[in-house]
Amino acid sequence: HWGVDPAKVNILNLRPGEIAAAWQRGDIDAAYVWDPALGKIKPGGAVLTSSAEVAKWGAPTYDIWVVRKDFAAAHPEFVSRFAKVSLDAIAGYQANPQAFIANAANIAKISRLTGAAAPDVVAGLKGNRFLGRDEQAALLQSPFVAAVGKTAAFLKAQGKVESLQPDYGPYVTNRFVKTAR
Repeated sequence: HWGVDPAKVNILNLRPGEIAAAWQRGDIDAAYVWDPALGKIKPGGAVLTSSAEVAKWGAPTYDIWVVRKDFAAAHPEFVSRFAKVSLDAIAGYQANPQAFIANAANIAKISRLTGAAAPDVVAGLKGNRFLGRDEQAALLQSPFVAAVGKTAAFLKAQGKVESLQPDYGPYVTNRFVKTAR
């Protein structure tokens, strides 16, 4: 987006905790990361963009749940119930974001789950767009599969993966969103 030549920078694929540690040591100059790591590096830098802005540029990011195929095959009812709990929480947030955020118990649960500080949880909630059941079911078809393909192509161009799959569709399903009733 900003015309940075990828050949003139060293792009690293680090886990969020590694990003925070590398930032604190001064080993990296920039990062694209989320909380809780973002909360640790923000005091020593300047936020240049957000995931919402990057999505407007045509490169959305997703927070997703992933399940192993063998586990999903052995425990489909559990995975559907897990999806339902997640979707119910999203529906609660969507119904009244201010009330959801004002409920300290909600923030504490998310903080415990993610390791993010409570103020960072609140900022993350306000900065994310949460999709309901129908939106997720639609997204987990061609739009998300296409995004995975674009991400894989980017990583291949950066030399981070050796090859691309001809189709990422077999790795994406909306089955559990649909059965989470």
